[in-house]
Amino acid sequence: MKLTRRNFIKTSVAGLAGTTITAGVPIKAEARKITSADYGVENKVFLTCRMCAQNCPMVAYLRDGRLVRIDANPNTPYPSICGRGRAAAAALYDPQRIKTPLIRTGKRGSGEFRSASWNEALDLIGNKMLQLRDEGEPHSVAYFPRFNTASLLDDTIFNLYGTDNIFSYGDTCFGSTNQLGLGSVLGGGEEPRQGNSSVMGDYENAKIAVLIGRNPVGGLVAFPWGGMFGRGRKNGMKTVLVDPKKSLGVGETDTDWLPVIPGGDIPFLIGLAGELFKNNYYDEAFLREYTNADILINTETLLPVYLDSELDTPDYMVYDETSKTAMMKSESNSPAIFASCEVDGIKAKTALQLLKESCEKFTLKQAAEKSGIPEEKIIKLAKDLNSVKPACFLERGYRVARYFNSLHEKYLISSINGLLGVYGRKGGLIYGRHAYLDTPFSYNDSNEISVNMWFKENMEGFELCDPYNMRRTFPLAVEREEPYKIRMAFLNGQNPVGGSVGGYKIAQALEKMEMVAAVSPFWNESLLYADVILPDTTFLERAEPLFAKYKATFPVITVHNQVVKPMFDTRNGYWIMLALAKRIFSDDEYYDNFNDFEQGGIKYIVDYQLENLELNDEDAATFSRRKLIEDGVWCGAAAPLKPMNKPTPSGKLEVYSLFMANWYNLLMQQDRTQEAQYYSPLYDYPPAYYQTKKDKLDSDEFIPITGFSPLSSFTGAQTRNNILLKNIGQNLNYSAVFINTKKGHDLGLKSGDIIEIFNIEEPNMVVKSEVQLTETVEPHALFSFYGVGTGLYTKLSDKLSVACPIGFNPNHIGNLTFMPVEASAPSQDFIVKIRRAK
Repeated sequence: MKLTRRNFIKTSVAGLAGTTITAGVPIKAEARKITSADYGVENKVFLTCRMCAQNCPMVAYLRDGRLVRIDANPNTPYPSICGRGRAAAAALYDPQRIKTPLIRTGKRGSGEFRSASWNEALDLIGNKMLQLRDEGEPHSVAYFPRFNTASLLDDTIFNLYGTDNIFSYGDTCFGSTNQLGLGSVLGGGEEPRQGNSSVMGDYENAKIAVLIGRNPVGGLVAFPWGGMFGRGRKNGMKTVLVDPKKSLGVGETDTDWLPVIPGGDIPFLIGLAGELFKNNYYDEAFLREYTNADILINTETLLPVYLDSELDTPDYMVYDETSKTAMMKSESNSPAIFASCEVDGIKAKTALQLLKESCEKFTLKQAAEKSGIPEEKIIKLAKDLNSVKPACFLERGYRVARYFNSLHEKYLISSINGLLGVYGRKGGLIYGRHAYLDTPFSYNDSNEISVNMWFKENMEGFELCDPYNMRRTFPLAVEREEPYKIRMAFLNGQNPVGGSVGGYKIAQALEKMEMVAAVSPFWNESLLYADVILPDTTFLERAEPLFAKYKATFPVITVHNQVVKPMFDTRNGYWIMLALAKRIFSDDEYYDNFNDFEQGGIKYIVDYQLENLELNDEDAATFSRRKLIEDGVWCGAAAPLKPMNKPTPSGKLEVYSLFMANWYNLLMQQDRTQEAQYYSPLYDYPPAYYQTKKDKLDSDEFIPITGFSPLSSFTGAQTRNNILLKNIGQNLNYSAVFINTKKGHDLGLKSGDIIEIFNIEEPNMVVKSEVQLTETVEPHALFSFYGVGTGLYTKLSDKLSVACPIGFNPNHIGNLTFMPVEASAPSQDFIVKIRRAK
């Protein structure tokens, strides 16, 4: 149903008829409490949090025009925000915010700037962009957006200007690895990408949650994952943590922590799958009905013996148990899931037979040695999962582009979940639902191919990269001047130097630009290389369009109102973008594309979003524009339980991935055998990058791993110099690095010592940090909370008095390497040495 002005009235009446605004996910009564705002002492404003990228719904309380506290929005099924959100006031009132436009006076990286007027700063940027456009090279501008930009407007302006070079951050976070790993099993097109919000654990009803690369309460998300996880624990859910670090939040005493060697998740998963096969712990009924376990595979090519994927219901060849012959699945009454046969001289086995045999080649002893997890722990976990399936699941992680083999790891996790039959089952993995909001702004294609698309089409090893979610091609493009020369970089809320592994290479590329412009309310590593800095407002100082990209089982729409007036000489991103547009477009171009927005403001976008909102009948019956504004949020009905929601080549949930098999076969045909091993559809163990460099780490060598706490985030800037978070974080030593106690003692170290850390492949870049010895870190790992200290870029200490003047961010000194074929960032796949600081 498409909502128009006419049927707003109908849906508003329906929405007001109930006691809540949700359907299928009732709000807990205890969430509604009387506050001082109800008595007029304070004024409350609904908004969405931007202290990280999750946009949790919350409420700001004002007293005499000043922000005094922040709470979770109670009008949701899972009212919750983390420490970052509650500390947003400290970001707003940070005395070291960027208060006025700045122009560089020293060399790039020196941190030397002078104050400037808005006109002077904008003219410098606008004139450079006009020059490049007049020279026919608007595509030579590289644009780096982030979540605190002028949402929906910024990409449009740069696109209309003439550049498709929009470098997103997804290759270091949720991008290719995570999406393809799940999509290879669940489908989704020729390059089957499934986002973080497509499938999630049903924590509330689960009996066991195996957390691999995931910390639902101490990491990124409070709403709704944190609330779901908390209720699951209250309901008796057992957690098993597979991680080199016993994480905050899920590391309670009753959590079974399995300390895995960095990059050793795959041998653990193979060992676990082997136990499922050996003991018949798999869900046979689920495999037969919903998966391609029965498809016959050519044992030489690992491709299907025969598959017709062009039919409305794809058909493939199986081995019929009754007739003992191979035939099409549509003709078979009893297809086998374990079988070997010959078809026209081709040796064939069922997919499940091949998966089982691949596990048998890798013994449980090997799995334990390579993963660091004892055999008995693997045996016990397999038995426990069997006892509660399908009310269990293996989390595939969130920020998972860690090692060269991470894609294969995520494939194995997704496939093993299929063996357990947990997809679309209560307590297992359930599917998300979203409300889709349209934009009033139009886009034009540039005449020049984008850098990322060129790399995808022309560079070996980039064939499966996501051309939007790739920012680490930037230094390669600058160095090679391919496909053309990049002449200007525009950083809008993004910090690629601090946020992407190989950051030092990005910094070197920025030094080569003719101009670097930046928009940010806070200092970060990348701003040290800017020529012009424009001071953005914080999210508390501006209104924004509606937001609906939540990772939830039900659709969510939230409003974002301005809480306080802009402080200092700052401007919000919309004002900045329009001021820039006036300088780089003709009067007619500007009027045709932006006049309506300039006249109508955020309300113009919100009206457009609501008028073009499409909801099904069930959700439309609960939607009310008035209630959305009054409550700050609307939540729809939960997604129905079902085994799969995307098309696959076989028409089934693919526990044996035909996507992986196709790429494995293609790479083998091209004699790219090293890359092919990462795309094997079998349960194989391709190595991490660091494992190809050394068979064994020296006593002073570690693999740097990172994680988040509710006190820090990948956004870095608004949490790094935050006095409220520092006061708590100091008790956690959150600016230190953590190593195993015994290994530290063997090196003659004690907690509180200052050490030096360097990449063995880049020994000249040395970072100092305090070290803490702990039993909660696996001996091969060196753990740091992400984005706390200033790390390699000590000049930031002059700008940030609250931030730790030392500390370790592995992105600063990590290798600029790319994962095979899909090219995302192996953020933790290198070796560092440590030594006592002099």
